[in-house]
Amino acid sequence: HARIHLKARGQKRQINNNTTVNEDGVPHKKWLHLFNPNNETMITPGIKGHIEQTVSERLCADKIGSGLVKVFATPMMIALMEQTCNESVVPCLEAGQGTVGTHINVSHCAATPVGMKVWCDSELIEVDRRRLVFKVTAFDEQGLIGEGTHERFIIDTAKFQQKANEKK
Repeated sequence: HARIHLKARGQKRQINNNTTVNEDGVPHKKWLHLFNPNNETMITPGIKGHIEQTVSERLCADKIGSGLVKVFATPMMIALMEQTCNESVVPCLEAGQGTVGTHINVSHCAATPVGMKVWCDSELIEVDRRRLVFKVTAFDEQGLIGEGTHERFIIDTAKFQQKANEKK
């Protein structure tokens, strides 16, 4: 479990030997890792993520079956959004934990052709115990292509996988 050292007011506290936080709760690295008395991970809003990629033919609607044209497919934009959110919080999780997507509400408002760079920015905007809600925006070199919200839950990966496997 987390090792927390509290010092006098105005000084830093150390969390897990890899993050220090000042009295205002501002991390001196890009993540904050604390535990509450119920041993649940506490992740604070404000964590941001960013992932870029170039649109290839394998990411197009005509290749994955979501349409007939050679443009960045909506399911691939959603996958980029999920990946960005997931990777933004991975450094905050305990060994054996992960996150799974449970809800997404996004619009895909502009088409992106093959060869153009796309990227997603995410920001954690709400934390309710294991439930994480992110604001997501996707862009290409010409501007906004998608936006919305995405919800993920923190899970114990071994237990989650075992439960899924029991469905066979």
